[in-house]
Amino acid sequence: MSTSKELRSRDLGQENKNLLSFVTAITLSGVGSQISSVALPLVAILTLNASPFEIGALGMLLYLPVLFITPFAGVLADKYPPKLINALADLCRGAAVLAIPLLALVDALSIPTLYVITFIAGVLKALADVAHHSMLPSIISPVNLDRGNTAVNSSYSVTEVAGPGLGGILVQIFGAPLALLTDAVSFFVSGILILRMKTLRTHVDRTGSNNWFSLVSLGFRFLFSEP
Repeated sequence: MSTSKELRSRDLGQENKNLLSFVTAITLSGVGSQISSVALPLVAILTLNASPFEIGALGMLLYLPVLFITPFAGVLADKYPPKLINALADLCRGAAVLAIPLLALVDALSIPTLYVITFIAGVLKALADVAHHSMLPSIISPVNLDRGNTAVNSSYSVTEVAGPGLGGILVQIFGAPLALLTDAVSFFVSGILILRMKTLRTHVDRTGSNNWFSLVSLGFRFLFSEP
């Protein structure tokens, strides 16, 4: 009996540790995303003298992947471990964002280059956002999912409120390109935290198909069939 209690206590301790690491990671990456949304247009304006049309195109490239990548990101998170997707997306986002101040430092940044980096960052954000929700059941038990979802939604609320303000402060102090250094660090730390987490169960591919378009269509049919 005591051994059983010890095991339950150990499992609960691991779940609490997982949830703390996870919420910290998504808060950091969420703040990073908000900083990007503030700093990227300012980099284009202040460093590259971008026109209003170019600023609009930059914003579109940042959020366009949400429309087209998210459905396939869901299939990806079903087929492969969400933990791996999450960690790689954050680490790659950190590398992409870090390239902007480095290129600006050597006067090699251009509008087309900024477009490409912004689109890549948008794709990685779409992948990470979907994997966040898919990962939670693998790091805590089903009975604690309500508590986990509450913590995750609280993190989203904090980042939406605090992120833009923090981005504005960093840009004011360091300038837009250097503010993105902080952004990149937040993604790197988030990715490392997720990589170090211990999942409670092994991921299993339950899609039963390699036809991604068919799986996406199945997802939409399920969505629209639920009142």
